[in-house]
Amino acid sequence: MDTKIQELTDKIYKEGVEKGNEEAGRIIADANAQKQAIVSEAEAEAKRIVAAAQKQAAELKKNTEAELKLFATQAVEALKSEVVNLITGKITSSNVKAIVSDTAFMQKVILEMAKEWAKKEAITTGNCIREDAKITGTTPAVFTFNGINEDCPPTLLLPWILWEY
Repeated sequence: MDTKIQELTDKIYKEGVEKGNEEAGRIIADANAQKQAIVSEAEAEAKRIVAAAQKQAAELKKNTEAELKLFATQAVEALKSEVVNLITGKITSSNVKAIVSDTAFMQKVILEMAKEWAKKEAITTGNCIREDAKITGTTPAVFTFNGINEDCPPTLLLPWILWEY
């Protein structure tokens, strides 16, 4: 009877070990499958991250090149403008100095300017001229004005803002 119990115990033990080994194999297979899924998901995420970084780097490179091109163009235009200003300044300053140093010529120029100005501008006395003060049309003749408007206020009052601390 001892041998039967021993055999029965061994048989139960072996069946338990076999079932344990089968369960362990199944768990290991599931773990391997999960491992493969996690690894493939991580690789896909890494590829997405690398693609996004490459796209961002390309965009940054494109923007930087465009800004550098714009800066170079502006620098060249500024240099051209400065060279033109320097050359023009040298040419005109020597000519202006020569003309201004001739006092007789300058007196004639100023006199002619004053004569032409007097011809074109009406010289009047008073505070201000108001040609637009003449109102015509539906307004009665009594209220039609033409000439000098001397109703200008002597001082102009501006609004004040007082800040209080």
